[in-house]
Amino acid sequence: MKTQRMLIIGACLLGFAALPAVADDKSKDDKFKMMDADGDGRISQSEHTQGAQKMFAKFDTNADGKVTRAEVGGGAGAARSDGSGHSDKGQYILDECDQNNDGQVTTSEHQMSASSKFTEMDANRDGFITKDEMAAGHKRKHDRN
Repeated sequence: MKTQRMLIIGACLLGFAALPAVADDKSKDDKFKMMDADGDGRISQSEHTQGAQKMFAKFDTNADGKVTRAEVGGGAGAARSDGSGHSDKGQYILDECDQNNDGQVTTSEHQMSASSKFTEMDANRDGFITKDEMAAGHKRKHDRN
């Protein structure tokens, strides 16, 4: 009886440990669906550009064409969909797109970065990103960090 209870507790703990991965997969799935505007199961360069522009506009809360640390650090524009007020995407914009390291990202810097990211993820160079290519691109980025 005690062994069975320990197995059940262990299984529950493993299940809880897997929850963030499941939520993360759903988040990536939602992002893919949002960017796949025509619903054909792949993201074109144009769809990727439009999705990146939407994301930038979300964080550019004062609509001045720049995203600053203050805009990413809190407030409605930086809030995650889970309501936590913290944004991994906003931090990504600052960390990955600030070409001149001035603490802000302009529309131009963000567009250049988005274009580069599309090229990097389009592994077979067919002009589209599939779910598998996007997942592999995110995994490569995670493995580098």
